[in-house]
Order: sequence, then C-alpha cells, then structure tokens
Amino acid sequence: MQQQIKMLDNSLKWAVSLLSAKADERLAFLADHTFGFATYDSEKATLFGQKAVEFIEAVTEGKTFEYQQASEENYTWFLIMANMPFFQKRLEWGTSVRGAWWQPTPGKNGQHVVGGWWYIEDEGLDEFVINREGWIELMRAIVEWTKEERAVLAAVQEN
Repeated sequence: MQQQIKMLDNSLKWAVSLLSAKADERLAFLADHTFGFATYDSEKATLFGQKAVEFIEAVTEGKTFEYQQASEENYTWFLIMANMPFFQKRLEWGTSVRGAWWQPTPGKNGQHVVGGWWYIEDEGLDEFVINREGWIELMRAIVEWTKEERAVLAAVQEN
C-alpha cells in the first residue's frame, strides 16, 4: 500500500505544481483529477471526493448494503457514484447495483487501466494497468490517504 500512497502523493504534487490543485485538498484533487468530476468549485469537489471515497470503501470492504442502509443520503450517493463513468466501468453487480463489487475493466485482459497519475516524482504515467487485487489495494490506499481529511470533514459536519 505504501507504493500506492507514494503515487498518490506524487500525483497531488504534480497537480499542485501544474494545475489549480491545493496540497491540503486531497479529496478535491481526487474528484477533479482522478474521478473526473467537473465542478470548478473546491467545496463541491471536496464533497464529491468525500462521497466517492465512502463509496470506494463500501465496495472494497463488501459493505455496500450497510453503507446504503445507514441513511437515505448514503443510498442516494451510492447510486450516484455507481453510475459515474470512473466507477461504473469497474463494477459488476449481478442482479442488483446495491451489492456491487470491483470487477476488472472489460476488454483489458482482466486488468484495470488508470490514467493521469504520477508513479514517481518526475515520471508521469499516461496509464498503468493493474489486476483486480492491485485495484483493491489501490482503493484501500485511497481510503487511507484521505482518512485525516475525511475525519476533519466529519467533525465539521457534525457541528
């Protein structure tokens, strides 16, 4: 997981140096530069990133039903995220989207293809390919990498 976290750190550094990203807004960075949301609004990008990471955690840990049953708002966000292009093409859900799980990207020999991240500080990747297990590890790294920011947001939202 440390390699994936380093890649996320390097990708954020790249976005800060070349784009409008802010070093302390990991969720907004993911929303704008990874998940493909177009908000032009850092507050909304942070919200979308937060909900995307909640979705990632639920799917990765096999807790989709628990997440959705926690509130009507969670249920709505789950359905929105499951239908976003970044996630939709990487999911399988059998007979119900509510029980979705990660599935390799179709047509890529059972692999997930991810673009626009920087693996090492001075070397960008147009895309990299990982298998299902690597994808799950990357999703767990995203959850871990955003943990502090999500905790701060949760505390603010409670007040």
